[in-house]
Amino acid sequence: MGWKILLPQEIMSEGRKLLEDAGHTVIDGRGFETEDVLADFKEYQPDAMIVRITPITREVIESNPNLKVIVRHGAGFDALDVKGLPRQQCPGSLRTGRKQHLRCRDSYVTHLRVQP
Repeated sequence: MGWKILLPQEIMSEGRKLLEDAGHTVIDGRGFETEDVLADFKEYQPDAMIVRITPITREVIESNPNLKVIVRHGAGFDALDVKGLPRQQCPGSLRTGRKQHLRCRDSYVTHLRVQP
C-alpha cells in the first residue's frame, strides 16, 4: 500500500508520475503558507510531504503524528526549523554536501532532486 504524499507546491510532472506509478497517492495542497499546510495535515493526515520553500516549523510537524518523512526539493534545509525539533525526534545528524540528511522519527528528511 502506498503513502499519502502532500505537495504544498507543484513538482515536475515526471516526479509526480514516478510517485503515482509507485502506488502513492499524491495530494495537491492548498498552498505553501503554514496555515495551508496545517489545514491539509488536518484533512489528509499525509505520511509524507515534499517541500520547496514551504516553512516547516515544529508546530507543523507536531500537528500530524502520521507524518513519517519530509523531503526537501532543492538544496539545504532553510525551510525546515531544525533547531525547533525536539531532540528525541531527531537523534541523527545533519550532513551537508552532495547528500543532506536529517534523521527524524525513524525516517529521513532528505535532499531530493528529480532530473528530467
